[in-house]
Amino acid sequence: KSWNKANNGNIVSIGDTIITPIHLYSTKYKNVTEIPDKSTIAIPNDVTNESRALYVLKNAGLIKLDTSRGALATVKDIRDNPKGLIIKEIDASQTPRALDSVAAAVINYNFAISAKISEKESIYQEPLNEDSAQWINFIAANQSDKNNKVYKEVVKAYEQKNIADTIKKEYPDDGELPAWNLKL
Repeated sequence: KSWNKANNGNIVSIGDTIITPIHLYSTKYKNVTEIPDKSTIAIPNDVTNESRALYVLKNAGLIKLDTSRGALATVKDIRDNPKGLIIKEIDASQTPRALDSVAAAVINYNFAISAKISEKESIYQEPLNEDSAQWINFIAANQSDKNNKVYKEVVKAYEQKNIADTIKKEYPDDGELPAWNLKL
């Protein structure tokens, strides 16, 4: 939606592929509830991942968001922050590096893997719910081509059990999940 708006485009989703759940990691705490008041949480500063990280913090019960604008959330959309958390926006690639100097950090899967961050350090995983639906990767087409027979065949070929099985085999830690059958 953001790309379409910025580029006067008309790209639409014609099929779902995967979702890569994002995690909240901590080297200091084992549970979200242990994070003390006034602690610093690092989140990615790019528009998409900042919004996604804020939804993770919302779903973890750490903040409440005002999502009435219907756009991607920013720190300005935090409606309630009962612990008085300091949300530090940094480059997504730097979130693993910041982990030792903050209470927790929301880190994208690819950066966590590259930094060899243990899954044991994950204290919260993005739930697969209506908030996460917007982060599903999809097969795209121009609006005018959404019913193209060849494109529909590509989607049908991708959204198969053998593809789901391969994804699960390649990502046994559930780092990536097939998304076409999710009921969000």
